[in-house]
Amino acid sequence: MSNFTVKRNEALMRNKLQQAKRIVIKVGTSSLLS
Repeated sequence: MSNFTVKRNEALMRNKLQQAKRIVIKVGTSSLLS
């Protein structure tokens, strides 16, 4: 059970990191274009 929870938390953290990167890239490109 605990192992499953750890794996799930890692997956959630990875998703959050990817979303944050996407937002940063979006903001960066929009600021460069403007």
